[in-house]
Amino acid sequence: MTLGPVMAVVCLSQAALGLVQLDTSAFPRVTLSLDQSLPADVPAEDGTPVAPVADAPAPGPWHLAVVIDSSASTEPYAKALRVAVIDVARLLSGVAELAVVDAGSQPRVLCGFTPHSADVVAALRQVVPNGGSALWDGLVAALGVAADAPGRRAVLLITDGRHEGGLAELDDVLLLARQGAIPISCIGIGVDVDGAACRRIAAATGGDARFALTADDLPARVGELAHTYGSTHTLAYRSPRPDTDGATRALAWTAADGTEARLLYRAPLPPGQCGKLLVRALGADGSALPVAYRVMGEQGGDPVDAGVAGRQPVLLPPGRFLVEAQGPFGPPEAVEVAAGRSSALVFRLESRLMVHAPPSTRGEPARVAVRDAGTGELVNIGFAETAMDLPPGEYAVDVGEHPRSSHDRVRLRPGRTEALWVANTGVALVRAANAEGKPLAGAVFLQDPTTRQVQSIGRLCEPLAVPAATYLLDIEAPHTGGLPPLVVRPGAVSEASIGALARVTIEYEGAAGMPVPVAFVRALATDRTFALGDVTEFDIGPGEYELALETIPRIEQALTVSAGEWLKFEFRRFGSLTVGGPEGRRFSLRTRPDGDRPGAWLGVFAHNQTVHLVAGEYEILPENALKGTPARPVEVKPLQNTTIALEAPTRPVAPAAEH
Repeated sequence: MTLGPVMAVVCLSQAALGLVQLDTSAFPRVTLSLDQSLPADVPAEDGTPVAPVADAPAPGPWHLAVVIDSSASTEPYAKALRVAVIDVARLLSGVAELAVVDAGSQPRVLCGFTPHSADVVAALRQVVPNGGSALWDGLVAALGVAADAPGRRAVLLITDGRHEGGLAELDDVLLLARQGAIPISCIGIGVDVDGAACRRIAAATGGDARFALTADDLPARVGELAHTYGSTHTLAYRSPRPDTDGATRALAWTAADGTEARLLYRAPLPPGQCGKLLVRALGADGSALPVAYRVMGEQGGDPVDAGVAGRQPVLLPPGRFLVEAQGPFGPPEAVEVAAGRSSALVFRLESRLMVHAPPSTRGEPARVAVRDAGTGELVNIGFAETAMDLPPGEYAVDVGEHPRSSHDRVRLRPGRTEALWVANTGVALVRAANAEGKPLAGAVFLQDPTTRQVQSIGRLCEPLAVPAATYLLDIEAPHTGGLPPLVVRPGAVSEASIGALARVTIEYEGAAGMPVPVAFVRALATDRTFALGDVTEFDIGPGEYELALETIPRIEQALTVSAGEWLKFEFRRFGSLTVGGPEGRRFSLRTRPDGDRPGAWLGVFAHNQTVHLVAGEYEILPENALKGTPARPVEVKPLQNTTIALEAPTRPVAPAAEH
């Protein structure tokens, strides 16, 4: 019986119910949320048909926690993943609020629930593909965030692979989702995705599972799923058993497709007849860990409840219980809950292990296996550069493809963080500041000084273990290069600091319905081009640049940037041109000649394609026009879309002469 507006669901039928959620916050009024598969008949609770409540308030927005797989394998899909989440925010504007969770080797909640797409975009910029993917840990963190939200809650996982390492198990995720009545939907990308796990999660929680073979298929899957949330229907009724006794009720109905659906839930207990239990889990450094836990009766049996450590307390009837937390916390601990009282239980990890090792030959983080030094039993599996919390003791450590480091011994002491270094490895620490002088987040790239090939990818202001060598530096923010090389020494931390960057803001104004221009920056010194996506504000290093907008032909602006500056550039007075004509035909477009100055050709475009231009005069010449056909003048006005029809004669093709 999880504390919150949506009470615990005990079980869902094995039928694919679609998006399902039950709200008992106003018990004995019960609200059932379904997708477009409305019941074909009147639902029955414990065999008694229920009567819909006519004056039930309209349901609030969905609170959708989006979990993004940020493992190294998602690098080819990184842009598509970000665009997919932005599409979700756009398609569900006014229908849902989004939270973003990074399911990397150490899951992070990047932003809480927000209706503003700008906050979602800012969170997505922090996602950098690197390391493994602790998908179940990411889902646990998302379920914890969702449990704190009011009204309808759901979780969406976008992944290209499978769970790797971490503390959580899939059974913990499913138990948490069912206890909180939080449906989990999955979108899998590519051929390596764990489709069986995605389908199991969706079926067990009332969510949905969809798959995209390529990044190009992703927008369609996102649109289908967003439509599901946008078309959710609700049915409110008064329970025929209005007693707040904590007993289980069975709700059954026939779906529109004839499927028999069944859902069990527990009625709430009166506040005076139950107690609260708050569970916390702490790492070796004292930080809170969002791990899953389950509450069991002292005599065993099925779990009574479940939650996420450090999140909402759970409501329990008076009695003694056993609490088991995921991960190496040891056996379950007993706790007594009294009616009307609050109880607390803290699980504490007493030591932490950090293994520093160079990546594998495939460029992936080295795998780390930790075994009990006495028995040889496997204790934990993870990745280099990812902290492992373990009980104190003696351990043997195997590190990926580095045989000379196999079975290295390490002794973990209570309350201490111990580090194990693989031979010829050091730590690179690169810092950068934005225009305000604050530390800049983003990726840092270490390159081979001869070939300029990227050797390692890390994050600014975070240590990165790499083989001892000399590296050229590059960072995610655009800059002219010329940064001094970084010499990494074995067993040492080598630091480099990049001077304060400048802040550039782009403002534009175009015709109604005009898409956001894609901005590009080209560094003149190195002839490097940086794509900025649809961002309108970015940090940039000192130097000489050209700024261009891809969707607006021949719009360029010279940039001279000094450290710490705030620069603003305005691209205004845009218009649009749409040329109607036969499908498959094309036309050439140039600026209008001015006196002795010929017009500048802008390119070849297809009929019925909208071209965004600076307001002014242009000339159009149809493809395959007869020789001497005059170009047709057209004027493009600011903030307007100019539409013209274009028909042009073509020269007939003479038959080939016979010899």
